Amino acid sequence: MSTCAERRAAAEKAKGTEASSAAASGSTPPGQRRTSASPTPRRGRSLARGGGEIVVRERVVREHSGNMQYPTLTCSNYVEWAMVMRVELQAAHLWDVIEYGADEDGDDRAALAALLRAVPPELVRTLAVKDYAKTAWETIKTMRLGCECVREAKAQTRRREWEELRFKPNESIEDFSIRLTAIINDLELLGDPVEEYRAVLKYLRVVPKRYRPMVMAIEQTVNLRTLTIEEVTGRLITAEEGYNLDDVGDGVGKLLLTEEWAARQKKGRPAAEAAARPRTSQSRMTPAPPATAEVATVAPTPATAKGELSLLW
Repeated sequence: MSTCAERRAAAEKAKGTEASSAAASGSTPPGQRRTSASPTPRRGRSLARGGGEIVVRERVVREHSGNMQYPTLTCSNYVEWAMVMRVELQAAHLWDVIEYGADEDGDDRAALAALLRAVPPELVRTLAVKDYAKTAWETIKTMRLGCECVREAKAQTRRREWEELRFKPNESIEDFSIRLTAIINDLELLGDPVEEYRAVLKYLRVVPKRYRPMVMAIEQTVNLRTLTIEEVTGRLITAEEGYNLDDVGDGVGKLLLTEEWAARQKKGRPAAEAAARPRTSQSRMTPAPPATAEVATVAPTPATAKGELSLLW
């Protein structure tokens, strides 16, 4: 009994000694939980035990908005629809899915859902059964532009229009640039794109003669390989506005000359009438010359001569 009591007393004495030493050193006694006054680390960050470095864990979550408004495809607006849809899908980070295919099934389903919201109801059943969004996009393209042979034929037609493109009579710079851009976009969709440099050269080559000085200035001062169609259009529109002002000034000058000439004619008309009136009155007052009497000579007959002799006698 004494041995057990001695052991218990020795254990309690040792435990008290460890507690006092731990309190002196500031460490947590064994068997007790340490309460730390330091704040809880933020979400996504952890404190390294050794050096105290902050490790940031970043997670990128892509959200696909289902409330986006997409343009509706019709029978005649495929070119404009395809351009707008390309920009919308690029903004949603889904265009790579259409062009190259998707690595994740979620992105592919999101792109296909966007296409289904942008087509008429009669095409929903045809596209909804497609396995990939890229296949659905190709289906729409084939239905609107035809198969490869049809696209080549259409591209050949547009290429001919491109080669024969000229300014129409009295066509403005803005209208011509719209026609030029439309042909370039159509060729790109049909698989026959036109380089920007070639389009700029074509633009400068077909401008009317009145813009030749501006074209020569552009060719001599600007690098044509870095020039865009929009920049050429802006420069030519500026020149066009100046030429239109000159034409208006010339028209006003001609109008003033015409009015001045009409005023001169009005001023000269009374003087001419006044100069003509005395001549008319004088001609009316001058008497007409007397008519000359013609004397008829009659040859005497024998009877007349005998009567004259009897009178003499």
